[in-house]
Amino acid sequence: MNIFVTVGSTRYDSLFYEIEKALNDNHNAIFQIADGEYTHPTITTIRFVKNINEYYENADVVITHAGAGSVYTLLEMGKKVIVVQNTERVDAHQQDLVRFVEEEKYGLGCYDVSQIAEKVKQIEHFEPITYVKNEFNKAKEICEALQLI
Repeated sequence: MNIFVTVGSTRYDSLFYEIEKALNDNHNAIFQIADGEYTHPTITTIRFVKNINEYYENADVVITHAGAGSVYTLLEMGKKVIVVQNTERVDAHQQDLVRFVEEEKYGLGCYDVSQIAEKVKQIEHFEPITYVKNEFNKAKEICEALQLI
């Protein structure tokens, strides 16, 4: 199973150490570590890339921080995801997105990195509900009402 892990632009080294413990011989992993300090002799790490969608496409499973841009892109692509709240952040706003993904059964939610090994086991047999993007069309109406267009 090809696993891609992304933390966007925020350091989250503890996530990588916990995922490392969950990996076995059937896993091939690439970690996008941002400005983190995580290293491993046999796990490929990258910092930032312009073509992150290529990494998403090549992954069977993506483990992602609960950044809205990453999560919604992955849901729209129909990827199997584990969405992890970054508990190293000052605020807890990511918890809401983790809960949404989990409750709607679009992916697995993980509120604490200590749970990630169990989530990696669960994802192999998890069948997500297909996410359907809701288009936001009010912007044009607002601009017309304000006579901006």
